Amino acid sequence: MKIIEVDSKYYHSVLEELPPEERQYVDKKVIADKYYLVFQGRAIGGFTTAFDGNIGGLFSPTPGNGRKIAELQIQYALQDLTYGNVLRIMCIGDRLKKFHESNGWTFCSAYPWDPELAPEHWITDDTPNVYVLRWYK
Repeated sequence: MKIIEVDSKYYHSVLEELPPEERQYVDKKVIADKYYLVFQGRAIGGFTTAFDGNIGGLFSPTPGNGRKIAELQIQYALQDLTYGNVLRIMCIGDRLKKFHESNGWTFCSAYPWDPELAPEHWITDDTPNVYVLRWYK
C-alpha cells in the first residue's frame, strides 16, 4: 500500500467517483487539515486528519481494506496532532460505531438523527444515530 497526501480537490474527486451507496457515510464537504489517499495500484481508500484531533473522511470501498486504512488514519492523525494525544471521530450508524470500537475507539456520546445535517448524497430512508468516539494514545 502507498499512502499519499493530496489536496482537498483531488481527495473529493476520488470520493465523487464512488457509487453513491459507497460514499453516503462520508460528507462530500469534509474539511480537514490533511487529506490522504491509499493506493494499491488504484485508490483503495482514504482518510483525513486535523491538527485539533478531529478526524473523519474515512472510506474504503474495497472489501477487506477498511481495518488497515482505519489503523493508518490513527497513525497519521497522531503524527499530525499539534497538541494532546486524544483523537475524536464522529460516525453515522451502529455499523460504523461497532467498526470503530473494534479498532480501539471508545464511545463518548450519541445524537439523534437530524435530516438537516445528513450528507447531501444520503440515499436511504434510514435515520441512524450519530456517534462521537475517542481514541486515547
